[in-house]
Amino acid sequence: MSGRRHTPPDEGTAADEPPGEAYESLARTLGQMVRQARKRSRHAAQAIDPELDPSSYPLLVHLYQHPDTRVSDLAQAHCVSKGTMSRQLARLDRLGIVKRQVDATDSRGQLIRLTESARASVGQAKQAQSQLLREALSAWPDGDVVQLERLLQRLIDDLP
Repeated sequence: MSGRRHTPPDEGTAADEPPGEAYESLARTLGQMVRQARKRSRHAAQAIDPELDPSSYPLLVHLYQHPDTRVSDLAQAHCVSKGTMSRQLARLDRLGIVKRQVDATDSRGQLIRLTESARASVGQAKQAQSQLLREALSAWPDGDVVQLERLLQRLIDDLP
């Protein structure tokens, strides 16, 4: 049994719904996770290039996982306008982090990929982050780690 005290549900609330304070606590915990992720992104970005804006790190990870992505697809995946994405890519291009090539299926479009050195740096940063998690969760049973990943993905899928 969990250490959480069970309180009777309010009228009209499902019996298995957690009390309101559980949602508030979850929101605080998720906020802490976001702040930790930003901190780790900042360190990873600085390791790649001291002039790299930390907000660009998720874009680099996306390009690491999906090389040769169109600007419009990057913009959609990161919930920004095509113009905003183009400006961000121009900064990355100036830093020598990305390269562009003409899309063979549509000569008006460009495909974006990481340079080889940036790809190696992002790969190292991703390995370091995985190692950090591996160490932090080393005392957890494997099933708990799998369940945590499953529940977090479920939350991501269920959020609007």
